[in-house]
Amino acid sequence: PEYTAMVDKNEMKKYVSAKIGEQYIVPTIEIFNCFDEINIEKLPEQFVLKCTHDSGGVVVCKSKKDFDINQAKSLIEEKVTINYFWSAREWPYKNVNPRLIVEKYLESSDSGLDDYKVHCFNGKAKIVLVCKNRFTNIGLTEDFYTTDWVRLDVSRPNHPNSNEATPKPSQLKEMILLAEKLSESIPFLRVDFYIVGNRLYVGELTFSPASGFEKFVPDDFDLRMGK
Repeated sequence: PEYTAMVDKNEMKKYVSAKIGEQYIVPTIEIFNCFDEINIEKLPEQFVLKCTHDSGGVVVCKSKKDFDINQAKSLIEEKVTINYFWSAREWPYKNVNPRLIVEKYLESSDSGLDDYKVHCFNGKAKIVLVCKNRFTNIGLTEDFYTTDWVRLDVSRPNHPNSNEATPKPSQLKEMILLAEKLSESIPFLRVDFYIVGNRLYVGELTFSPASGFEKFVPDDFDLRMGK
């Protein structure tokens, strides 16, 4: 039951608040049971709309005058029917109640919002995956780093490395400490962070990245992670 709450993008905020403090959660604007409950006029000029139970069901609104509500509805109503238990047997998702959450819009750079994904094994951070350029013309790039911020010659087939190394974030030590606190007594947990200004925010918690089926280049990195 605890894992089910931790993968729910709304309920996990209670877990994060209790473990490390509510200052690390992204502010929630509203929660809806379905898309038709949403009144766009009552939402702020900028916001992020996402499903609470999936990956990819995200709509970013930078300006309401440019917001395509029909396109957003089509995406969300498709995603809201997905249950990752049935597609990949990720059992924490089986009993998540699909809802829609509207969150405060965050931005850290011209490329949007970089994502720092700390991979923790038995409560110890080992690898940090940096995802960049997600909502740009460049397309998503991924880079793997050690916790000492050494860039690894590792990638995943569908997501190339970026052209430039990411500078070591000044909040790295704090990020690792928080990730380890959130993952203590758990065999594996990926804790995702955003950095906005000088503040850290927890984006989500994940037990099985890519449902556990994503390959690595080179192949032996998969064995290294397993060990």
